[in-house]
Amino acid sequence: MRRTRARQSAERLAAGEVYVDSGLVVVDEIGRPLHPRQFGETFKRLSGQAGVPVTTLHTARHGFGSYLLDQGVPLPIVSKVMGHASVDVTARVYAHALSTGADERVRSAMVAAGL
Repeated sequence: MRRTRARQSAERLAAGEVYVDSGLVVVDEIGRPLHPRQFGETFKRLSGQAGVPVTTLHTARHGFGSYLLDQGVPLPIVSKVMGHASVDVTARVYAHALSTGADERVRSAMVAAGL
């Protein structure tokens, strides 16, 4: 955050009166809010540079939610982490992960029971 503030201060000085002091954290070089598309484009570029499969932010977010559920994180916690309005939203969006995890837990319980 300190680096971001320092960069923005330098950009503010360089831009002079053109700079828009919006009070936002994520802005372009003259203080304007970034367009959402810029996040996706930057994410794809950085993914490629990092050598990881290029995907969208939406897919990465969905994968993260699915991963949390697959790891056994309780649904209410996943809902909160993902910023969903309710646990019902999370259950609908991640129904596939819930059923996959449930199937695995049932199989594990059956194996443990010798069935």
